[in-house]
Amino acid sequence: MRLLIIVCLSLMFGTVYGQSSSLLKLKNGSEIVGDVEETADGKYRVEIQGGSVFVYDKQEVISVEEHRPKVSRLGFFSRLDGGVIGGADDASPSFHVVNGFGLTDRFQVGLGFGVEAINWSAFIPVFAEGRFNILKGGSIPFLYVTSGYEVPMTNFEWNKGGYVGGVGAGFEHAFQVFGQPFGVSTTLGYKFGWIRQRDQWGWEDFWIIRQINRFELRFAFTIR
Repeated sequence: MRLLIIVCLSLMFGTVYGQSSSLLKLKNGSEIVGDVEETADGKYRVEIQGGSVFVYDKQEVISVEEHRPKVSRLGFFSRLDGGVIGGADDASPSFHVVNGFGLTDRFQVGLGFGVEAINWSAFIPVFAEGRFNILKGGSIPFLYVTSGYEVPMTNFEWNKGGYVGGVGAGFEHAFQVFGQPFGVSTTLGYKFGWIRQRDQWGWEDFWIIRQINRFELRFAFTIR
């Protein structure tokens, strides 16, 4: 519920404040994002995030455009997502935190952990993630792949965890609040792997290998 409230408020404020930013392109190749105002003497006054003000002659400026935040960005990001994983016989909630880095406009990598339930047992997934942005811009589709390990949270004597991976696709929309870029996204994917569980029949102990075949539906909030 808290995540939903944060996303809704961010979208509302992002719509209001995101439209006030402009992109000033200079002839020397520089690009400046801020609140742009043309003065009476034919100059451009730019106030950037933090309150700093710059003034440029009209001859220095190529154009003034509306600034649109981009999903495809270089640099660090943090993402919180929640959703449901389910199969033919069960469905359960799942929550992840991912910290990563945008290597290029197209590729992102990250490391994540979380908490989720599989076969009515609780696990902590620890995983690596790779993502490919199909397009560039403020609203884009993407593909992702994950690989990691499910660490059991309870019944350690019987639950031993196991490998888990995933593939899927999603769509993300970028916006900004007071100059800070954010993103909201939704993904649909396939989760696969296996979990080892110890069991007992009479005096005999034996191992059960349970296959994981689940769909994933997730909603995420990203800070860049």
